[in-house]
Amino acid sequence: MENTNRENVLRIRLTERERRTLDETAKTVTLETSTWARMELLKLAKRTARQLQKA
Repeated sequence: MENTNRENVLRIRLTERERRTLDETAKTVTLETSTWARMELLKLAKRTARQLQKA
């Protein structure tokens, strides 16, 4: 079973507008911004990896 303790931190510099966009979007799906962003980044990374494997 995979360890789900999230101890690694990824810091991303954002403008106020970018942060507000992320916060507002996460709120629409009732998630914390960091949770929503992690989920979306992982989905994008997996999709990109699949596309690169096909190329």
